[in-house]
This record gives sequence, structure tokens and C-alpha cells, in this order.
Amino acid sequence: MSATSKDKSSHKRDIIMMFALMHSTVLVCALRNIGDLHRDRHHYDDALVAYTNALAIQRNEANAAAANNRNSNNNNKPQRQQFPSSLAVADVFNSGNINFKKSDYRRAMMSYVTSLKMKRMFLVCDHTSLLTTLNNLGHAYYKMGVLDSAFDAYREALRLRKARLLRDGRRNKIWDHGDDNINNNMFESIIQKIIKQH
Repeated sequence: MSATSKDKSSHKRDIIMMFALMHSTVLVCALRNIGDLHRDRHHYDDALVAYTNALAIQRNEANAAAANNRNSNNNNKPQRQQFPSSLAVADVFNSGNINFKKSDYRRAMMSYVTSLKMKRMFLVCDHTSLLTTLNNLGHAYYKMGVLDSAFDAYREALRLRKARLLRDGRRNKIWDHGDDNINNNMFESIIQKIIKQH
């Protein structure tokens, strides 16, 4: 096969992959919307099916893209890191929320842990979404009775929130009373009181 026919073949394959990706993105968005509608109607099992199908499509796309990268003739180029799409992260997080509402706290915890790992790959450490996931993870651990892990998740969320406020120059009144060590101890005692009350 000549070099130009290889180039044309590669170009054609790239165009087909682009259209397939656009089609799958539309399908994933539709499935997410269906999942959201089911969630809002409290049809949690149907919502989970929609989110799971959306995730399966995204995993298949990621696997196909990785295989395509491995099989390309450009082996001398460094392989690009494949990051999860924002839709995949949202679907994992939504699955956690649905499982939490169904009182399946173990599955909710597993979804939140997966979502947290995915978010840490490409979000800044104090992104609001990351803080929400940590908070929800803490709730799942708490409901499971794993109080030490709940405490750790809540404490990390508070620590990151404090760092974000300080970075943005928006100090909260609770941190304006002096020594950070005292304030950290105060937060830990507040969390401990909350855990003991429940």
C-alpha cells in the first residue's frame, strides 16, 4: 500500500471515528437526561439503568480510542493520557446519589470514591464539585457506620474549602479569630459533636 493510500485510509478512519463519537455523545446526553427525569420522578432503578448505559457507552468509546491509538502507525508519538469525560464523571456521581437515595450506602460510597478519583485527575483540588463529592462520601460512610472514614471525608472537604476561601481572599468569620491550629481543632470538635448526635 502506498503512503498516500495509507494517509487517505487513516483520514477516512479518523472521520468515521469523529462521527461515531458525535453520535455517541448525543446518545450519552439523552441517556443522562432520561436518568435525570427518572431520578426527579423517584424512579431510582430506571435512573440507574440510564446512567449505567451512558457509562457503558463512554467506556466503550474510551476503549476504542485507546485501541485506535495503540494500532496507529504513529508509534513514535507519545501516547496521550485518556481522561474520563465530564459526562462520565457526572454519571458516576449521579449513580452514587441514586444509590444513596435507595439507601444502598455501600454502592453509593463506591460511586463517590470512583467519582472522586476521576475528578482528581483533572479538577483543581478545591473545585466545588470535588468538595461536594467529598461531602457526599462522608454522608455515605456515616450511614454505613464507618465514622472514622466519614470524619476523614468531612475534614478533607472542610480543609479544601478553607484553602479555597483563603486563596480567593474571602476569609470566613470563623477563620478570622486567630490561630489556624485553634480553628482546625474547633472544626474537628464540631464534626465530632455532629457525629455523636446522630
